[in-house]
Amino acid sequence: MSTTEIKFKPADRLKNARKSAIRRIVDASRPGSINLGIGEPDFQTPEVVRREACRVINEELNGYTMNAGSDSAAPAHRGISF
Repeated sequence: MSTTEIKFKPADRLKNARKSAIRRIVDASRPGSINLGIGEPDFQTPEVVRREACRVINEELNGYTMNAGSDSAAPAHRGISF
């Protein structure tokens, strides 16, 4: 073993660890499926989004909202259907 090589032995308690449910779902997907999981966008974040993010952080308005959203965000998502 070289000086830069690190020998790793997982803890015994990990022998019976299972993959998470989401990992099992992704693993079971058909070849060629589109993965909508974590990834990097292929475009720059729009200036308006970056500017608004900075404003919200600077004004310390970055806490959690009610699950229905905040009143100030309502105009931004009106008319969007899912």
